[in-house]
Amino acid sequence: KACFSTIFSSFLEHQASKTEDYAVASLLEQQLSSMVNKLHILIRELLRQDMEQSTLDEIFTMLEPWLKLDQDLSRELSVNIFQGALDAYVKGVKLGVNSPSNFTPGPYMIGAMIPRCCDPSKSVRRFAMECLQHLLRILSLYEGLAVETVEQAL
Repeated sequence: KACFSTIFSSFLEHQASKTEDYAVASLLEQQLSSMVNKLHILIRELLRQDMEQSTLDEIFTMLEPWLKLDQDLSRELSVNIFQGALDAYVKGVKLGVNSPSNFTPGPYMIGAMIPRCCDPSKSVRRFAMECLQHLLRILSLYEGLAVETVEQAL
């Protein structure tokens, strides 16, 4: 949670500051991008170690407050990170005999993503649509639908 708060606060603080020095702004931009890339790596690693619905749900719970802020940057960053987490989950989840038969947090996550599909920011809309597609893939995986059928429908 500390990683999420630090990165999001840093981005919003950077956006609010209007520095005139290009070198300082460029360096700060590079550092913030590096932090986001490391957060993506951390999330993928967390999911790799514990590929469970609850892990993905915890990640979403930490991102959700940032999805609702007025600043485009916070919404863009949160849907981008969530899209990366969903992508890692879709590629890594393996269902077995004792696996749950449904993706419990899915409907709530879809409900939270729907408003972002109509977001004023084009990049937020694009990432939100990718999130919805991944969520539908995950739901269909738990329901036992064929991958081809789902991909054709999407």
